[in-house]
Amino acid sequence: KRQQSPRPLEEKNTQIRSFTYLEYKKISPVKYRFILHGVSQSFILVLAETFNSSWRIYPVKFSSTNHDVVSGRSEGIPIENNMLQDGSFYETFFMNSLNEVNHIKIDAFSNGWKIDPQLIVKEFPYSTRQSNSKFDIEVVAEYMPQRIYLFGLLICFSTLIIIALLFLIRLRKKNYERNNKNK
Repeated sequence: KRQQSPRPLEEKNTQIRSFTYLEYKKISPVKYRFILHGVSQSFILVLAETFNSSWRIYPVKFSSTNHDVVSGRSEGIPIENNMLQDGSFYETFFMNSLNEVNHIKIDAFSNGWKIDPQLIVKEFPYSTRQSNSKFDIEVVAEYMPQRIYLFGLLICFSTLIIIALLFLIRLRKKNYERNNKNK
């Protein structure tokens, strides 16, 4: 199966590019990182995964450690950059995502999000870097049920550790009582 890369969807009537180029990294089947460079106006970001309303876009803190791709950069063509950070599995746990109204179905199967740089700068200023009148924006696309799965794992392992500790405490208490009874 040929993997499709994320892409910008331009309005059919406009010839103006809304950003210079896009870097992305597929961290896992349920998490992608995007850096949009030179964003000047609203556009639609398309993720070529089967549409599901459980996908979310989280503007994350713009990482100055992420390096811009210099060689092989072609205007408007998405660049897969495996040098981008993976981020932690809990990176977006307590963050607000873009409003669900911005999530739309594209080409009858793909996920798309209306990205408005002015809204992101206003509501998520930590996720942008400004150069002239253009912005660089960093976002993470994540499949929400994966988060629920991770919370479930955390609860299971926590419960297992608590039960093991209670068992060890009870066993130690019985051994202590038995040793004191024999004296």
